[in-house]
Amino acid sequence: YNANAFTLKINGDGDVGIGDGSPASRLTVTEDNASGDVGIRVKNDTATDGTATSPTTASLYLNTSTATFNTLYIQARRYDNDTWFGYGDPTSAGHIPTLCLDNQRRVGINTHVPRCSTQNSSPGLHIVGRGIDPTPHYDGYANLVVESIESRLQITSSSGGTNASSIVMSSVVATDDNKHWVIEAAGASQSYKFHLGYMETTSGNFDSGSVTPDISINTVGRIE
Repeated sequence: YNANAFTLKINGDGDVGIGDGSPASRLTVTEDNASGDVGIRVKNDTATDGTATSPTTASLYLNTSTATFNTLYIQARRYDNDTWFGYGDPTSAGHIPTLCLDNQRRVGINTHVPRCSTQNSSPGLHIVGRGIDPTPHYDGYANLVVESIESRLQITSSSGGTNASSIVMSSVVATDDNKHWVIEAAGASQSYKFHLGYMETTSGNFDSGSVTPDISINTVGRIE
């Protein structure tokens, strides 16, 4: 208690307030800091890295059951400098996190070894589906890798009118020399055609809908 305010308040029902004289949750941390941060730090204060099977970690667990690890967790790992997010027990043998952020700014979903952008150490995303082991095949230059027994990537327009779903592949040579290939599934106003087109622009802004297709395929019937 300091200057007519509680620094630490423990209610009779067990609710705890730090900087809060009327805590309404099990733990409330409050600070008036208009130009700075208010943080809670969980720190494993050691210089030991641990091992791959028993790494040095600091974790936060959110539990909704009497079971010890029926839980959502966030875990910072000193051994590989990665951060894991997941459900279950991250200390169990063979555990794979739902999401892994590695120290090269790569993101892995359903893998703890995201194998994307490994040749240039740039940010990337690796999504692993079913039937893939923890060290899957990959293209070391790809920023996005989707890997599974059956890999599918779906891009959907929620409107059936003039809007379309597009994949745009651009080479930005300079601010006045940008080149774009567009693969597009058109909407109802264009008879749901498949378009493949090329366009050059002279600014950083680009609208894929303004491309005049070099190839246009009607969806009536099928192509074999």
